[in-house]
Amino acid sequence: MGRRRSIIIAVAGIGAAIALFVVGRVGPSSAELQSAAAELDGCIRETAAAAQARAQTLAELPRLSWAVATDEQTMLDLTADELAFQPALGELIEIGQVRRRDGAVTLLRRVGDIGEFHLPLADLGERLIGADGRLHVVDVVGVEPKTRADQIRGAVGVSRLVDTNALAARLRHGSFALRVDVAGGGGMLLGPAVADARARPLSLYAD
Repeated sequence: MGRRRSIIIAVAGIGAAIALFVVGRVGPSSAELQSAAAELDGCIRETAAAAQARAQTLAELPRLSWAVATDEQTMLDLTADELAFQPALGELIEIGQVRRRDGAVTLLRRVGDIGEFHLPLADLGERLIGADGRLHVVDVVGVEPKTRADQIRGAVGVSRLVDTNALAARLRHGSFALRVDVAGGGGMLLGPAVADARARPLSLYAD
């Protein structure tokens, strides 16, 4: 009999990554599993570093601390003039105000890879989001406004698409598939699906 195809289920989130793999009667070797986990981990880490650098660079633009204390139209005018920037391929950028009293967000600017989700501007830091059948690493950086600082704070969020094309191509010809389930919902499937499987824990390394 030929080798039975298996599936790895990875439940991941930046800061607390947990993975599960599901195997059939004859599953992939430990080396194959570790290789796939390491490659996925590397993709997430590389994307996270790029998102963090981009968000920090935008947050440090001299005019942004003034702009986040204004309104959407003013932000649009400034973006066309003093805050000119172009999103990269697979990148979503959001700039907003966060009300200190209750964390309510007012979105001032949204450009780039417009998907079905909005960035969590009220929550600073990194996280992994699954949406549109794809994985995105999000980094949100705070911006201290020049005015109304007792009422609001600014936030810049950058989402970068995790490039899993090479891993997906490899898994199409391998003995297992990889499904990533993100904490909070969403995720993606790499490789063909498989039935009749059982689960065991497998660790990822991404922080």
